[in-house]
Amino acid sequence: MYTCAPLTKLSDEEKAGLQYIGGYVLHKLHTKHAGKSSESEQAISILKAGKLEDQNAVESQKLTSSLNRGGLWAISKNAQSIFERTEHYFRDATSKTNMQNIAYASIISRSVHDVEVVSTYNSMLSSSELIINSSVAKDVLHNIIQLYVKVHSFSFGKDIIQKHKIRLKQMKSKALRKDIRRASHEYDQQRQS
Repeated sequence: MYTCAPLTKLSDEEKAGLQYIGGYVLHKLHTKHAGKSSESEQAISILKAGKLEDQNAVESQKLTSSLNRGGLWAISKNAQSIFERTEHYFRDATSKTNMQNIAYASIISRSVHDVEVVSTYNSMLSSSELIINSSVAKDVLHNIIQLYVKVHSFSFGKDIIQKHKIRLKQMKSKALRKDIRRASHEYDQQRQS
């Protein structure tokens, strides 16, 4: 079991983004388990335990409620806590400046085995409507964390590419100015000769 340093404090914008991604993850997995098998029903029960039903509390998750067209879920405090711990491990793994890849397996393993994640997840299980088989419970936790890391990695990768494109444009614009200045200087020298 892992325990880690205290979580870095997330800003309101970061927390809203985390709630948004978390709601997407839970809803996406709920849709995936729409079958009628016993395992699917148990998985859906766990996922619903992570959904926030209180309408007043749903409105407090402003980003999710403003962008919701019916497919996003507002997440419970327990689900948010799981995503915050996973976010901590994600940031720890992606804090290096020259990254070539993201260590998915490490982030997922650290989150799944984190004492606080397991404890919070057990609280979600206890508020579930069904009695949950332990193998289904482990699979659902792993799937929740895995999908969160994948979605966040995709977003993280897009941000890196966007920063790189902006940096290239800035370099090109500086080079263009230098070229214009150099050409103008050469033109002035030719005119003077």
